[in-house]
Amino acid sequence: MNSENNQLTNDSTEVKIKHSGLGIASFIIGILCIILAVVMIILLSVSVNDIYISDEPTEEEILELVSSQPLFITSILVILILLFIQIIGAIIGIVSLFIKNRKKLFPILGTILNLLPILATVVLLLLSIVIGTYSTSTYSS
Repeated sequence: MNSENNQLTNDSTEVKIKHSGLGIASFIIGILCIILAVVMIILLSVSVNDIYISDEPTEEEILELVSSQPLFITSILVILILLFIQIIGAIIGIVSLFIKNRKKLFPILGTILNLLPILATVVLLLLSIVIGTYSTSTYSS
């Protein structure tokens, strides 16, 4: 009888820690968004070859661009939607980091995979603002 109680006690203490479902979801969101973003950037670069915009485009030129290059506009919109989805994926990854009794591998990977493209986008936007400000002040003086 004691050996049965010991066996039950030993079995009950061996609790296997599972992977976090939210962490796996965050990881999958990160991977899929990065793959789709790369595809959209390739399509965007292909469509940019046909576009020429003067230094100060008129409203008609902008409307003509939108109507003549649907791939260009669609690629930009899809990239923006992917960034929004990655923000959601990052939030899911961060939330899954705080779930107790779950493995943290996928939450960490998901959070990193979702935050890196967001961080890269913010850095590129800030860099373009700085370059735009610098180039505007250089030309106006």
